[in-house]
Amino acid sequence: MNPEMNPPPQEFERHPNVDPYLQDKMEEAEILGGVDIRNVEVGKSLLVTTLNSKYTIEHREDGFYISGGERFKNPVLAVINGSTYGGSVIKDQFIGRGMHLEFIVDKKTIVTSPIQEVEEI
Repeated sequence: MNPEMNPPPQEFERHPNVDPYLQDKMEEAEILGGVDIRNVEVGKSLLVTTLNSKYTIEHREDGFYISGGERFKNPVLAVINGSTYGGSVIKDQFIGRGMHLEFIVDKKTIVTSPIQEVEEI
């Protein structure tokens, strides 16, 4: 994997006004790693393996296209929101191991099963 796609974890700063459980999960996301999609160049693709499916995310000139799972046999334009732990807090523009990928296709929000692996293909 490209080292720029999965930089080494940085020390996590705890905040007194954020729930400790959520802070633990955010720290876990830093340790497990993932990909900030803002760093994915046009023409590059990612393979996202979740607990239940595999998705290919292609960065094209006009946005991100996703295919895979049971719903998306052919690539469709998608808005990649980021990743969650299944709740309402999202790590914006990040695809993180152990988290759920959240994206929008045709004005419908899709949340995947937990991400097992993210790799450039």
